[in-house]
Amino acid sequence: MEIIALALGYLLGSIPFALLLTRPRGIDLRHVGSGNIGAANVLRTAGVVPAVAVMLLDGAKGAMAVLLARLMTDDLMVVTIAGLAAICGHLYPAWLRFRGGKGVAASAGVFVVLAPLATAVAALVFVATIIVTRFISAGSIAGALTPPSSSSIGTATTCRGSSRAPNAGLDCACDRGARCRWVGHRARRAPGPHRPRRVAVGA
Repeated sequence: MEIIALALGYLLGSIPFALLLTRPRGIDLRHVGSGNIGAANVLRTAGVVPAVAVMLLDGAKGAMAVLLARLMTDDLMVVTIAGLAAICGHLYPAWLRFRGGKGVAASAGVFVVLAPLATAVAALVFVATIIVTRFISAGSIAGALTPPSSSSIGTATTCRGSSRAPNAGLDCACDRGARCRWVGHRARRAPGPHRPRRVAVGA
């Protein structure tokens, strides 16, 4: 099952949507602009509409790889590996001599499913950085560095903001997607001193 999920993830990630959408326009992204088959180069060479379409499709293939893996197994490690395989497929597609895009949109699609809150924060940082610096590469770096910290913040605040007040009988259980909930547990008594039992002895 792990091998199937990994293979499907890689195959989905390796679909070069940027190349497929620009080729009918007579554009070969590998020989124009930066030479990269990503949305940024599509924006430079083909315009806004094709670039947005490529970004959405690249994100969708990353998300689809994770969703398909979830249908096959409940093992979070396998699901995560399938997502990473999709990113690797985008970066190193076998049929393009392992020269793919930068993996920004594909990574976003993977993390939208695995960690939606962290991805939303990263997207805001990505857009804000591009607006300030006017460099897509700077936005990509800033967005990529955001998910680890935002995921931990989301995990810490979700349970605190729960409508159900915490008490001694509740624990905060969170998964890696920053989804948290209060769950009950049985209180354990501290071990006390051993008391020998009294045994009545007849005459």
